[in-house]
Amino acid sequence: MPNEPLWIDTDQVISINEWIVAETSEPHRLFDRLLLESAVERPINRWWFGGEIDLLRLATTLLYGIAKNHPFEQGNKRTGTVAALIFLNANGLEWTLPDEGELAGWVNQLVVDELSEHELAELMRPHAR
Repeated sequence: MPNEPLWIDTDQVISINEWIVAETSEPHRLFDRLLLESAVERPINRWWFGGEIDLLRLATTLLYGIAKNHPFEQGNKRTGTVAALIFLNANGLEWTLPDEGELAGWVNQLVVDELSEHELAELMRPHAR
């Protein structure tokens, strides 16, 4: 098994959300810390107990957890996306897709269950090196 990835923690995700909503003057409010902690722990559990070592799949697991658990008043999809991209970067993968709208469309499809986490990881794969 490869080295354990560098994980994003709950407080980092809270900071990401504060920054995201400040950009658009939306309110920052954490509805439920336990929902956020559950989302943040999903990729860690997949790594340790599910044997998942693919960084893109772990990143999309994090993104999905934050977006679907909806722990914040505003910016859940954006926060999940940024957390996933930071996770990838922290683990040596650079995001190269220049069209943010395309990624946002994929994330919207993920949240309404038109794409699976695995399918999103495969769409992202050519854009992470």
